[in-house]
Amino acid sequence: MGRRTVRAGRPRSAACGAGGADARAGIREADALLLTHAHADHVGGLDDLRIFSERSGQDFPVYGPAAALARVRERFGYVFRRTQAGGGKPRLSLRPVSQPFYMGRLRVVPLPVWHGRLRVFGYRLGRFAYITDVSKIPPATYPKLRGLDVLVLDALRHEPHETHFHVARALAEAARIGAQRTYFTHICHRLPQRETQALLPKNVFLAYDGLVLNLP
Repeated sequence: MGRRTVRAGRPRSAACGAGGADARAGIREADALLLTHAHADHVGGLDDLRIFSERSGQDFPVYGPAAALARVRERFGYVFRRTQAGGGKPRLSLRPVSQPFYMGRLRVVPLPVWHGRLRVFGYRLGRFAYITDVSKIPPATYPKLRGLDVLVLDALRHEPHETHFHVARALAEAARIGAQRTYFTHICHRLPQRETQALLPKNVFLAYDGLVLNLP
């Protein structure tokens, strides 16, 4: 279940799933991390962000729900303790958000959704939105999803799941939201690429590791 990176001109956003997915994808620059929640598969690669602060000489901004950032501070406490120089620690600036904010000139809209009983965020950047690890979209979030060119949406498997959309539910949500293109992410090994893609509408696609979306 690899993370996805979106290049949207400047600024750029990064993802930090387990194992340094951004490094493997050849991402050499990033301006910030948009954190959806603090489960292990979403923060396991946090150490790999150190390359960005090393190159810039500045703290790397990490935006996200306050509760998720508190978990990051707890789990990665060594990052925030004063220690001797060296050691390869990332320099992170944790920035809690709950309302729309700007990264440079780019407006970012947090999208509250439910991941089982856990409230997490998706994000909208311009006419692009990213919602992974979701089992329910609250009514108040739907208006924030109007007029999208591209939607990236959770679709774990064909069978229903307690904390993720399954394919049929994801297709129904994609139709309701009405983006011009939808990419399914957080897909598991039970969704073989070729066979599953053949079942999807012409404007819905399975995402894949290394996929880059160039957005205006």
